[in-house]
Amino acid sequence: MPLIFLLLIYSGLLKWIPLPFDVSTACLLILVPYSLITILSRKTLISRGYYIAILLYLIFITWYVFTIIYTVSENYYIVKSIKLIFNISSFILPYFIIKDQKDLKLAFNFLSIMGFLVVISIFIVYFFFNIEMIFYNDLLNFPNYLSISSFLGVVFLLNLPKTTLFSQILKVLIIISFLLLRARGPLAFLMLLLIIYIAKYLPFHKKYQSLMLIILLVIFALNWAGASHTMHRFAIMGSDDYSTYSRELHLVRSLKIISEHFLLGCGIGSYGVCAINIDQRYYPHNMFLEIFCESGLIGLLIFLIFLAYVLQVIYNEYILGKLSTNPIYLSILFSCLYLFLNAMKSSNFADNRIFFAWLGILILIITNRKKFGNNNEKIS
Repeated sequence: MPLIFLLLIYSGLLKWIPLPFDVSTACLLILVPYSLITILSRKTLISRGYYIAILLYLIFITWYVFTIIYTVSENYYIVKSIKLIFNISSFILPYFIIKDQKDLKLAFNFLSIMGFLVVISIFIVYFFFNIEMIFYNDLLNFPNYLSISSFLGVVFLLNLPKTTLFSQILKVLIIISFLLLRARGPLAFLMLLLIIYIAKYLPFHKKYQSLMLIILLVIFALNWAGASHTMHRFAIMGSDDYSTYSRELHLVRSLKIISEHFLLGCGIGSYGVCAINIDQRYYPHNMFLEIFCESGLIGLLIFLIFLAYVLQVIYNEYILGKLSTNPIYLSILFSCLYLFLNAMKSSNFADNRIFFAWLGILILIITNRKKFGNNNEKIS
């Protein structure tokens, strides 16, 4: 079941394969009945912490869906509302699907193998085809560079505490892949979290070795032709940069929408209509702005209460020290931080099931310490 759950949250990476069925729907049709059977058989009881998190999230989703009654969207609101089903499922299902450390390690190993295959594919495209033609072309229906970098970033962070030869090689190849993909934002977030991890959790001699490796990678990136486009994107950031300009434009449009629909928002799926008069998938590349625009101050406050509760749970566990040195906990915590940072820059709330899935897994681990280890398991 853990592997089917991974297929559910990462099914977007398979959309280029001509299958006669929708992978997400198929996975959900398997996982939901399984979870219901688990509940009815009383094999799993939801812990208080997870229950409160689920309740707060469902209250927010209920309000978001309630905005259907006044949304200015005539068509896209239906698509977006359906997508929220996958968000909810991705957040709730881990409690019934992931039973113990064995399930987590199975998921980690599976993702590492898939990550390695994705990295190899990127190198093949770079040497024999064209990166921009494949990963920047929506017409081909391949996953774009942001989707791939989101996936690879999580694979990197899940392998962060590991010191096996395979994990070390995989992490280096992932960073090189980021350079090839020209994924400026994801690469910056990944390096930031890597530096925090090194400074906070590694012993001094490993800090020194790791920082030397980072310096060597930077020197390599500055002198390697394959990284020239990425380095150029960093160099022009904030000046002659369309990406920065478009996000500034989104901010201006969002503030205008918020000023006109401050309390209730303009309704689910309506950002495109209010911003540029198109009733289709269009978003401000920031999760909070999107929620504020479409569900108003009420929706934003409910969502912030949900996040505040999750942060309190994480903070309490960290201060208590029960899981603060558990490698599984740390790798998932850093993965959630990585996905959250990306959600502030490039993501669409309705398509953000990956973030909510890992957030659900993190809360699962925190609220079920006995199943997932304690501070006796140190980072190797």
